[in-house]
Amino acid sequence: MSVLTVHKFYNDFFFKNKTIYRVLDIDLKELNLLEKDFLEILEFSLAVSSRDYKHCLESLECFFVEKNRHHVQEAERTIESQLLRLQSTLKSQKEAPSNGHLVNKECAGHNKYSHGFTEASQSGQDPALFDPKHM
Repeated sequence: MSVLTVHKFYNDFFFKNKTIYRVLDIDLKELNLLEKDFLEILEFSLAVSSRDYKHCLESLECFFVEKNRHHVQEAERTIESQLLRLQSTLKSQKEAPSNGHLVNKECAGHNKYSHGFTEASQSGQDPALFDPKHM
């Protein structure tokens, strides 16, 4: 009933009850009576005061904030966890000894180019130009 009444209140052109009762499959007399009763309950006042509107708006905002609070908390925990992992990774990288170039320690003895790369970088040559065939 409220949707029907609001529609009529805010629109100059609306469906009459004769049309609506067919769509809703309800008796026309019953529809008219329901509409009349609804308007009497509202004392035929369909306008909403700004105070009432503000109160309803604040209530809805509080509802949605509370409803979504656990989503925000979950996101905060995920971000915290990722930051801790990143800090740990950065800390372990700072503590690892560095010899001026990036060669995987596990692969240094197995990669035929790793020695050449080190040799070229220590001699001041551009490692990209170093030819491993001349090793």
